[in-house]
Amino acid sequence: MIISLQKKKFEAFIKQAVWLILFCILISFPTKSVYAERLPVKTYTVADGLLRDYVNKIKQDSRGFLWFCTGEGISRFDGIGMTNFTLADGLPNREVHDFLETRNGTIYIATESGLARLNPHGLRGSKEHPLFTNLLPDNPKAEKILTLYEDKSNQIWVGTS
Repeated sequence: MIISLQKKKFEAFIKQAVWLILFCILISFPTKSVYAERLPVKTYTVADGLLRDYVNKIKQDSRGFLWFCTGEGISRFDGIGMTNFTLADGLPNREVHDFLETRNGTIYIATESGLARLNPHGLRGSKEHPLFTNLLPDNPKAEKILTLYEDKSNQIWVGTS
């Protein structure tokens, strides 16, 4: 009985040793060499179509577009070029602080003079069907909107100064 217990302990010890040796061999030989590399960086400026070189915030929408909030409006980057939206498109102020796309796809823009909602059926330069609808107009408490947030219950929170 004593011999069989000692034999079982010895077999268990051998199994553990074999697994430990195999583990050490596996981690000592990486499957692929890893090299440090410098990632490509592209700087976008007004020369590339950005409204202004200084950007307040950058956000990405559900379609992959990048939105740049600037002091002259908001620029949308599609991977190739910029599309710019300004006062002429219906923004309440040229100073844009934040961008929010809600879960249902509505786009809100936070500006120095209030909140704007993108009208997907709006037309650029149209007075009857503007591209942006100004929300909270002429409300001193809604001036200088700095941040936008959508909570879990789809409630939109507006942070002002």
